[in-house]
Formats: sequence, C-alpha cells, structure tokens
Amino acid sequence: MRLEGTKRTYAVRAQIKDVDGALLFTSTQAYHVITQGNPSYVTIELAQP
Repeated sequence: MRLEGTKRTYAVRAQIKDVDGALLFTSTQAYHVITQGNPSYVTIELAQP
C-alpha cells in the first residue's frame, strides 16, 4: 500500500470479545500506521480491562 504525499493519518486499536460480546482484552493505546513515516505493521499491546 502506498499513500505517499497524503496528509491523512491512520491509527489502529484492537479489542477481543467473547461470544457474548463481553470485553476480554483491549489495546492500551492507538498505534499510528502507514502514513507520515509510520510503519505498515505494528505489534499491539493488549490488556485486560
């Protein structure tokens, strides 16, 4: 994916829920990706709520 020259920013967060929708784990921060020198992949740290 190439988005060079774009002024947009992108960030990812993650959540893991059980089959009933209860939150089990959530990311501890947003991770900026793809544009403005940020990587195209990240390792996301998760914590129990």
